[in-house]
Amino acid sequence: MLTFILFLGTRGIVSSFTLKQPSLHGQSCLKESKSFFQLYGSHSSKSSLSYSNSDEDSDNDPRGSEFSSLEPREDNSVRKIRQEREKIDQRRFAGYGNDLWELRSKIDDLNRKIAESVISGADVKGFKNQLQQIKNRDPYHVYGSEVEAMEISLREGCFEEAGIHRKEAMSARSCLPQFNLEGLWIGKYGDHGFEMINITYVGDILIAKKVTGDKNVPADEITFQIDMSPPLSNPSLQPTKKPLENIVLSKEAAKRWGTSQITRYQGLGQVAEEGFVKHQWVDGQLIIINEEYFSFSWLPLNHQIFFGRPSPELSLKMLRESRSHRQPTIEDDFDTLKEHVARCFEVTAADIDDEIVDGKDNAFSCIYHDDDTCSFE
Repeated sequence: MLTFILFLGTRGIVSSFTLKQPSLHGQSCLKESKSFFQLYGSHSSKSSLSYSNSDEDSDNDPRGSEFSSLEPREDNSVRKIRQEREKIDQRRFAGYGNDLWELRSKIDDLNRKIAESVISGADVKGFKNQLQQIKNRDPYHVYGSEVEAMEISLREGCFEEAGIHRKEAMSARSCLPQFNLEGLWIGKYGDHGFEMINITYVGDILIAKKVTGDKNVPADEITFQIDMSPPLSNPSLQPTKKPLENIVLSKEAAKRWGTSQITRYQGLGQVAEEGFVKHQWVDGQLIIINEEYFSFSWLPLNHQIFFGRPSPELSLKMLRESRSHRQPTIEDDFDTLKEHVARCFEVTAADIDDEIVDGKDNAFSCIYHDDDTCSFE
């Protein structure tokens, strides 16, 4: 049975203009989501979305034979070098999560001490050296500073030096989850059901294109995009943009997700009326939970979709179904009619499960705002 949970979603159609404005008050939609953890598994391990929660059903599924003969690919010398380099980078930089937030807290504290010392006339050399050492462990800071240094070197014609800065920038970039989302993801687009998207990058711009679509925004169209470029200190290189503040998690959510904060980025989401008519871009936000899960919010619609990685079986299943939108008739063979009826039962059961798991009219209440704090359940 196809069982998922919509994370920070609504029951409306994400790509239409007729969504009801949900309230931002209420209980968390994740508090009673037992099937959420049954489906996605532990947050500390790699997991993917699957179309079956039953091991027995999985064993009997003929599609499983397509992957039964696959063997692990042997490591070649190039791959081994890349893996070793990744291990070095992971040890060099603070990982996404509490380690990184504590590191940035120290940076803020040192900046305050430097400002106070300058006012009092005290020596700040020691503080500045300490600050630089700590900043060198922040991959986002290193990426931004190395990209800036690379641009300056290119302008001055120092191409060898620019190459060194580029290599350092790529090392830091590889440790940033917002730059490691390439590939297929699945999310529930309201009443349209589950859809598959493919994420690619053009420079620092993340582009999410639909693999399977709907009546509003069809397949092969961009569903959202985000410019991930880090803010640069030199305004002549790039217009300065202010990054969004992190979302602070409640204690319960922090324990569940293994981090006290999650990052978010400004972006654009595409919406349209049926038939991809009057399509336009609206403000949106990408929220990075970890390397396995993220969500995107279409802000004017107050609608947010949670995305997770699909299993190979589910990917093939959705791709097959997307190729055939024709409703079967009495003239079709028995197997075709049987498969269609079985799919109808799956969709109905999934919708009923969603209602049970949600337990309320509005699931968007997972995120709320106090006077100065944006919180997240």
